[in-house]
Amino acid sequence: MERIKTLLEKYWDGETSLEEEKELKQYFNSPNVAEGLKRYAPLFAFYKEERKREPRKDLASSLGLRARIIPMPHFGRVAVALTLLGVLAYGLWTNPLKDETPAMAKHVVIDDPEQAYAELRKALAMTASYLNETEKVTSPISELSMMKKYGSLSTKGGSIKSKE
Repeated sequence: MERIKTLLEKYWDGETSLEEEKELKQYFNSPNVAEGLKRYAPLFAFYKEERKREPRKDLASSLGLRARIIPMPHFGRVAVALTLLGVLAYGLWTNPLKDETPAMAKHVVIDDPEQAYAELRKALAMTASYLNETEKVTSPISELSMMKKYGSLSTKGGSIKSKE
């Protein structure tokens, strides 16, 4: 009886194996069920009865329905095509194609040498500022690689020594 109680606890927790569930079904469908466990017997009897039942094959005819099989040989292809069209339409709807060329890519002809020189200085200043920003970001990385290259970086000990 203790084994059955243990199996019932496992059963309610969803931890029983198929063999243990079979043992429970056999026990509760037998005539010698203990008094304290008889309240569970109808549950297992219900499982036994439901397993015996056959599904109604004439349900559609009793409701007056006729089953029709509609052949759909290209259903998968059509579904994929519609999905792709939907994704494309959504992408174009949310991000329409813009005919804007970036300012740097525009071709401009300047006839005045002083104005051309001023434009060139602005472009070089912008390039220099981008390079300076990149140098600020990569400077610590290059320092670490130099320290590692010349042996002042100890990766095993977890400390960085500076050479002076």
